[in-house]
Amino acid sequence: MDLSNLLIFKGLTPELIAEFATACETHRYKAGVDIITKGQKGDLVYFVIKGRLQVFLPDENGDESRVLAELNPGAVFGEMELLTERPRFASVSALTNIKLWAISFDDFRARIDGGDVATLKIMFNIAKILAHRLEAIAEKLSEIGEGRAEVHREELRSFRRKLFSEWDF
Repeated sequence: MDLSNLLIFKGLTPELIAEFATACETHRYKAGVDIITKGQKGDLVYFVIKGRLQVFLPDENGDESRVLAELNPGAVFGEMELLTERPRFASVSALTNIKLWAISFDDFRARIDGGDVATLKIMFNIAKILAHRLEAIAEKLSEIGEGRAEVHREELRSFRRKLFSEWDF
């Protein structure tokens, strides 16, 4: 599989991707398995190689949840805690059998500090993704604030899904 077509690996040659993969652990999970849990402290950032996952916010009792997004190959999760050092923002579970690459925050940061080209490009791609999300949020809030957009619950749900699951704006 040519992973260089995935947005998170944009600008990387297959050789750089393969070299980055050597710093990662491969994790495989069956459908239905929770990968991360909201509020817990983590130390890994994950890259989706195969399969689909669901990002959700569980209710306080754990009975129901609010789905934020579905993640597909090329998605990254755990990046928020990597950058903010705050506990996990949401929970993530496997919708299908999945294959992930995981790298510890410490190893990821050490690779950046060491000037590793692949990791620097991946971090740049993460920054672009987050910047596009922020831009889209600011634009939507401006439309709402100026009365240019009627706020409908389903439209906001659709917008939220776009923010978290579409990686190209």
